[in-house]
Amino acid sequence: DAVKSKKVLEMTVPGSVFDSVTDPDGKEFKEFNQTMSLWTKNKFVIEPILDENADVSINNVSGIPGLGSILANQLESAGMHVIELKADAEESVEGRGCVYSTDRRYEMTEKVLREQVGCTKIAQPEFVVDKDEKMRIWIK
Repeated sequence: DAVKSKKVLEMTVPGSVFDSVTDPDGKEFKEFNQTMSLWTKNKFVIEPILDENADVSINNVSGIPGLGSILANQLESAGMHVIELKADAEESVEGRGCVYSTDRRYEMTEKVLREQVGCTKIAQPEFVVDKDEKMRIWIK
């Protein structure tokens, strides 16, 4: 239920998570800085995901720098344990967008990946030879 209910979340954040920025035309605005990811870490933990204790590996093969880090921060905030973040273009997998594979069943973790992140489950790629219990995610 916690995953399906896309409720509006309101909270007050400390001023230290914002930087003042001025556009070239003189317009001032605020944007999040690096402190925001530290401040939000573990604020939105979903207990069943934390209990599953899935080790997650993220491979950003999209060509967009930083996309893997953004996803890693989001998943860690939900309670997942990201143990690896890489950009290995030699790992070619089927599908498009966000895809994942795992030999083990992580019910809540997979539900969040499917329903909130929009990932699709694929068969374990042939190049994965070690039979660990790690969940692998590719961003394409």
